[in-house]
Amino acid sequence: MSQNLERRPVKSSQITLINHQYLSQGTRPDSTMVWGTDIDAEGLSSFISNRNQTSSVLISVPHVLIKAVGHSLACFPQLNCRIVGGRIYRFRDVNVRMI
Repeated sequence: MSQNLERRPVKSSQITLINHQYLSQGTRPDSTMVWGTDIDAEGLSSFISNRNQTSSVLISVPHVLIKAVGHSLACFPQLNCRIVGGRIYRFRDVNVRMI
C-alpha cells in the first residue's frame, strides 16, 4: 500500500479540517467512511434498468455510487489520503477501498 502514497507527508499548513479531526482522535483510522448515508435511488434505478436493456455491460447502483465516490475524490484530492504513523500522506492516484 505504501507504494501508492506520495513520499512526503502533507504539510501541517495544508491539512484539512476533516483530516485534522482524525489526527486529534485517540485512535487513528486511516480512511473516511460514508456510513448511513441515504439517497433517493428511484430515478437512478430506472436509469440503470433502461441502460442495462440496451448495453452489453450490466451495471448496478453500487457501480454508479463507487464511480461517483471516485469522481469526487478526483475533484477533492485533499480527501484522497491516508494516515500512516500519525502523518497524512496523499495517494498518487484516486483510491476507493471497499470491504
